[in-house]
Amino acid sequence: MRNAFTMLGVICLLVGGAIVVAPLFGGYSSVADRETSVSVAENDQYAYLGLEETYDGPEIEYDSGWGPIGGTDVSAEVASITNNANDPLEIADVHVRGTTWAGGGDSSVLSVANTDDHAGLNSGDAVPIELECSQDVDVAADDATVDLSVTTDGSGASVDREAFTVSGVNFDCEGDQPPADDYPAPIPIDDSGLELVGPPETATSSGVDTGEESAVMFDIEYEGEGDGTVTGISVRETSSAASEIGYTGTGGSELIIDASEDGSLDDDIEIGDGAPRYDLGDQAVLESGDEATVTLEQFRTGGAFSQVDMRGETATVVLYVGGLDPDDPGAELPVKIDLEIPE
Repeated sequence: MRNAFTMLGVICLLVGGAIVVAPLFGGYSSVADRETSVSVAENDQYAYLGLEETYDGPEIEYDSGWGPIGGTDVSAEVASITNNANDPLEIADVHVRGTTWAGGGDSSVLSVANTDDHAGLNSGDAVPIELECSQDVDVAADDATVDLSVTTDGSGASVDREAFTVSGVNFDCEGDQPPADDYPAPIPIDDSGLELVGPPETATSSGVDTGEESAVMFDIEYEGEGDGTVTGISVRETSSAASEIGYTGTGGSELIIDASEDGSLDDDIEIGDGAPRYDLGDQAVLESGDEATVTLEQFRTGGAFSQVDMRGETATVVLYVGGLDPDDPGAELPVKIDLEIPE
């Protein structure tokens, strides 16, 4: 009886402020041999995945300091994850879906600080979720609401909590970029002076700690008259579990653009709706008629050994390109590129 109950699980539905706990007894033969998806209710000790808000008010802070004077980097625990199932759960992903405060909202301000602690949970184990400033966005808030996403895989069941909310969070983040909401809306690539050439491809990433098919490459052609210059990038979404692009190794970069003058970015790239713009360390120069190859290395769920196989997935990339508008050559246009990656 216990084994049958474990395989079938408990579905916890959160409807408004009411929590309904309902065991699945019917249809045993139809679900016994396939994975069951379970949505969990917040603060419910009987759910497969127990999620509890634990934030008690400390300010999350980042300040780079000045010269030889050290800066400040303060994280804070905001929630805990408990495995209430009888079997181990592997934590596939924990990330910030969005942060909302008075007059603002962005998914890139705060990020999970302790992703390395989230490899897996034995039955009865608990682990905290700690947040820190992304160090990319310059903004502060006294009473923010943070939406978290937690996904786990286990024996016979997957648990997906797409929106667990923590309220009253305080942070003060110093960074080089304004929130992504401050940038103009991107234009489709077909409406710009660029064209996507052929389907994107995947490859086993370079460097160390590599992952099979975790690198994505695509070609663009520049059709303008003068030079086009790629100055920045943001990665807005992906259908995969990846939450960042992070290169592990020496002599490599998260972004490489092979063009008339090559461009690159050596910095972890956060993925998500409202993700920040990252300025390229070396800007890529495209001459008229050029085809350039854009490579994004090591899509990850966060931390070491977490690369994601990108075959069959989608991703939305925004390139910031100067020289596309003949009436205003100095303007940088955000160009949206929707990638559908073959299996």
